[in-house]
Amino acid sequence: MTVFGDPRIRRVPVVECHEPLIDLRGIEALRVAHPTGARLRRGVVDRLVAAQTLLRTDLRLMVVEGFRPPPPPILCVDPDAHGSGAAVDLTLCTPSGVELVRGQESSSVLGAALSAVGLVNYDAEWWHWSYGDRHWAFATGAVSARYGPVTVP
Repeated sequence: MTVFGDPRIRRVPVVECHEPLIDLRGIEALRVAHPTGARLRRGVVDRLVAAQTLLRTDLRLMVVEGFRPPPPPILCVDPDAHGSGAAVDLTLCTPSGVELVRGQESSSVLGAALSAVGLVNYDAEWWHWSYGDRHWAFATGAVSARYGPVTVP
């Protein structure tokens, strides 16, 4: 198990690909729990939409939180997670947006769909998934991360 702030993860280089943040509220396939944090990198959004197609028709991915501006480095153990637009907190809901109670079945359904499209889970948080950040690179053996912290004016 790895933890945020693990020095091995912090040593993974970032080769920024400069994909934009996409507003999820315009993506019909996904549900968004809160308007704040409703942005992710394009590559992450594409994978979430692909994961949605793997779910039963009575289930939707619900984004609880995506991008959030990173706090000052001194206060943040891992500024690359949500601050890169590569990490997303997710759960499952009905098509109308009613969040499902988390259980073993829903966790395994969520995990199977997200893993199938290349996202990786942070072991300590069943809801936290990422693609393209340092944690993803470390977990998959990639040479570098695709996404570093985003500065939004």
